Amino acid sequence: DLSKGIDSIQRCLDQIQIALDFVIQSRFADPEKIGIAGLSRGGLIAAFAAADEPRFRYILAFAPVTKLSLIKEFHPIQDV
Repeated sequence: DLSKGIDSIQRCLDQIQIALDFVIQSRFADPEKIGIAGLSRGGLIAAFAAADEPRFRYILAFAPVTKLSLIKEFHPIQDV
């Protein structure tokens, strides 16, 4: 997607925002105790989401991707 100019990371962050709004509005979660977690690439996305959304009070990232250039899908993209 990134090589085609599609920002799939932002699309994912937008979906996370919609889900977060839903769980808070539906009172499924206490807005003072909401966290986000992810594994590998999901850990990277969780970090982006937590940085973008102050309602996430906690973050847990299992083996988060921290260097995109090591992921084969990013090899064709310059300046990663």
